[in-house]
Amino acid sequence: MELRLKREISTDLCTVGKLYLDNVFFCYTLEDAYHEVKIKGQTRISAGRYEIKPRYEGGMIERYKERFGKDHFMLWLQNITDFEYIYIHPGNFIKNTDGCLLVGERYTKLSKSVYVSY
Repeated sequence: MELRLKREISTDLCTVGKLYLDNVFFCYTLEDAYHEVKIKGQTRISAGRYEIKPRYEGGMIERYKERFGKDHFMLWLQNITDFEYIYIHPGNFIKNTDGCLLVGERYTKLSKSVYVSY
């Protein structure tokens, strides 16, 4: 199985894209903006090929288990330079990313450079 991200809209505040599962569209994505020099919690990861592992523990995962059930886990991207604990998870607003890749069924433009995911 392969996940492929195609980034389509990039503003000074966020990045909107599409996530494909084995070359079939799966969902929309919302990420932090591109910054040449990493800003903690405000910079998207670099383009590249990353291994993904399940992660079953951690504060954020425990909150998701309360919402989605005890068997819930996070998709955890591995070996990203200058980043730790980058997940693929649901979320709506850029403030929810903290470097992670948010996924949703659609996105909406709120202003010139702000988008939300649903």
